[in-house]
Amino acid sequence: MRLMVVAPRSAPLTRAAKLAQQLDTRIVCADGVEHAICLLCTGSRADVLLIDYTLALSELQEALSVNRQAVPIIACGPEDAIYAGASDYLPVPANVQELAALIRALALEDGLQLREESNASIH
Repeated sequence: MRLMVVAPRSAPLTRAAKLAQQLDTRIVCADGVEHAICLLCTGSRADVLLIDYTLALSELQEALSVNRQAVPIIACGPEDAIYAGASDYLPVPANVQELAALIRALALEDGLQLREESNASIH
């Protein structure tokens, strides 16, 4: 699973990225929406985008649509983030169990494989 974390490096999502590494995911970090769009348009791939809810979610969605990329977006922040168009949300501070459950659900929806030994080690 390839996860792109879209957030300033000082944001609470840095912790979420570290938690995601426990789930055997490949992490790519983007400092903001423009950086994420640039990475996605120049060949970086992501199965899931994890974005700070304070960033321009609609701008990211529009760029994905224009480039014909269908990537689930998990907004990190309050539950209201789901109304901005995210596929799901993750409360901040991130919790490894919640993050694992979201990643597993998205992986199952998309037919992606997660290594079972990595999943079994999450407590």
